[in-house]
Amino acid sequence: MAEYLPKYDYMVNLTRRGWAYEHLRRHVVFQEAAYRRQEDVVSLIEYAPRLTLLKLRSPQLEAEAWGLIFFPNPDHTALRADLFWSDETFPNPIRVMVTPKAPGDRDELFERSVKACDIRHLTDCNGHEHLLVKGEGLAVQVRCLGASLLSASPMRMNYHVRGPGDVEDRYKAWRRAERVVDPVLRPVVWSERSKLLRNGLICLDAKDAGLNLRHAAEIIYGKKRVNEEWTPHRRDMKDKVRAWWRSAIKLRDGGYRALLQKGPW
Repeated sequence: MAEYLPKYDYMVNLTRRGWAYEHLRRHVVFQEAAYRRQEDVVSLIEYAPRLTLLKLRSPQLEAEAWGLIFFPNPDHTALRADLFWSDETFPNPIRVMVTPKAPGDRDELFERSVKACDIRHLTDCNGHEHLLVKGEGLAVQVRCLGASLLSASPMRMNYHVRGPGDVEDRYKAWRRAERVVDPVLRPVVWSERSKLLRNGLICLDAKDAGLNLRHAAEIIYGKKRVNEEWTPHRRDMKDKVRAWWRSAIKLRDGGYRALLQKGPW
């Protein structure tokens, strides 16, 4: 069982938006709705090697009920999916202000991004523009303010420091954005919080695959340790695994919204 644990390594740097989706995409009703989606709801243009333009053809009310602008493919991870949460569901503090570029100006933010990342530019039905910036093992959603990036005139982007939340929130948001375009800033160590969320998803996946929670424990701890501690007279490991499983169920069945709204992890 232990060989399955590395399959979750892509989660090591997930933020709230990613963890929320990893729980949601395991919801059976969500999966059914997403698979029914029409393939032509979004027009797609490969504008440059690492830049894709997306435009929503019509409002996606069913996706909006789940908190999304449109349905991603539930088979794709939070890092691979075209994952755009709605403004109402996800009060995203990562914003850029788009302004006309003066003669001689360089847009260093955009230049750094296209060199290091894959970028999806989405125009929703209200004409609002969003960016999904994907780096190696990281992805952030960015809300564009001001002028349109698709204007005929050259535009530039700057981080927008005014927004929801306090100074600490905005600083953390800026750091997340910087980590995507600068690989040197990316941590590779699991936090205790991320381990707990990962373990809950392992329990969900094990149960969905017809296994039991002892099998999930073997993936997390290894068979040898489980054989030693999963006994009739010891409850520590059993209680932990059951708690992770119940927490993951709550997040999958709607609790992901609180996670996006900065509720308790």
